[in-house]
Amino acid sequence: MQTMKLTITKNGQRLKALGEDLTSFQDNSCEVISLDDAVTAKNGLFNFFKEAYRVLNPGGILRIRSDNLKKNLSFKCEKLDPYEQFIELKNDWLDGQISESFLLRVLNLTGFLIVRRGDNHHLEAVKESQELKAQLPLVTIAIPAYKSEFYEFSLITAMGQSYLNFEVLIADEGVDGKIESITSNYLRRFPHIRVRYIKHSKPLGEVGNFEFCRANAKGVYLKYLDDDDVLDPDCVLRFVRAFEAFKDSVTLVSARRDPIDSFNNPVEHSTMSYYPLFQNLTYAHGKEIIELSLNQVANRIGEPTVFMFRRDDTDTHLTKFHDSEYPCSLDLVLAFKLLIKGNFIYIPETLSFYRVHVNQSSKEEKNFFHGHNVWANMILGFTKRYSLFSDKSEYVMGLHRVINLLESYLKKRPETKYGQTLNESFAKLIKELENHKGFEPKEKVLKDFFYLEFN
Repeated sequence: MQTMKLTITKNGQRLKALGEDLTSFQDNSCEVISLDDAVTAKNGLFNFFKEAYRVLNPGGILRIRSDNLKKNLSFKCEKLDPYEQFIELKNDWLDGQISESFLLRVLNLTGFLIVRRGDNHHLEAVKESQELKAQLPLVTIAIPAYKSEFYEFSLITAMGQSYLNFEVLIADEGVDGKIESITSNYLRRFPHIRVRYIKHSKPLGEVGNFEFCRANAKGVYLKYLDDDDVLDPDCVLRFVRAFEAFKDSVTLVSARRDPIDSFNNPVEHSTMSYYPLFQNLTYAHGKEIIELSLNQVANRIGEPTVFMFRRDDTDTHLTKFHDSEYPCSLDLVLAFKLLIKGNFIYIPETLSFYRVHVNQSSKEEKNFFHGHNVWANMILGFTKRYSLFSDKSEYVMGLHRVINLLESYLKKRPETKYGQTLNESFAKLIKELENHKGFEPKEKVLKDFFYLEFN
């Protein structure tokens, strides 16, 4: 990065520095950092802003003179469809100059969620504080609770988020009263944390409870947390940063998740779903992520605990897609519905932990069947409805994998009561494969994405 002229206010005193890299300052030690000249080089900007965020105290200001910035690019994509927005943002990110929209994204990603106009048209990025809490978008962390075995630990990780403006919504349909007892205890101990507890008079079922949480969430963003899963303390903060950096062009943010056992120990796995989707912070076109999932027949996005979205980007029927219901595939259906509308950001660090244990509902025979059959319905239905897979060889690979999946299920459970349905799906897949003779199966390779890398 080229040398920058800075003015730094520390403990009430103004210090002038030329080319200061901020490493000599302690955490939360400065009130104001002013860039006297507008930054004109991207290289190193990300790390500088991270350092500025670190050394500023809560409520501290990073003031940037913006005279030389290309302005008003933040809003030029508003009327474009999600794919065109993606291309515009990509070009903006990769071109050689710094635009105001680029600068705002970098500020958001490095932690400055409050950016405003100051005097003389300066940009002021403010480190969040309790006094500024109301200026941050509200996030609802929703726990559709049913089992109490691991609930307390899940609740603790929800209440312990580092992001300042959130509520915890607990929708309890447990039958033994333990969830209510645990919640009451924590409400007494931590009355300053915004928690809403609702006890259902009658069970709504898993999907019904998720839909209830959506309907009653007050946040701009909705973050589900299953009653046995775990959130990293910075999970919500990292997701909000990503959303605020890219605004309406992004409809889903996800991150790496790792499986754990009943004792919070890592679980060895060979399942493709758990492998990191990317090695870097990545922005991708939503339909490309759907195609990747269908090609690999693997949930590369994650369970509801793993991702976050805007509440208003979803409808009231989370598992309904057009005229079809997918009652046991809420994660895939919800994610795909969001990705049809917009684009995707992936954070490569582990921000949640998915608990693997013997009492999971996904291990029940009915859910196991639906979890297999949904791939047949989706690859056949989604591909045609949304004109997916311009490369038919990638589509054929997905068909082969779904056929192998159903074939394996039928061999292991020859007497299953779901055999007729699976055989019907199997026949449709075989017929579709026959219609695509001559296409060699090929792995899906994502081409329409870019890494948000900074040196």
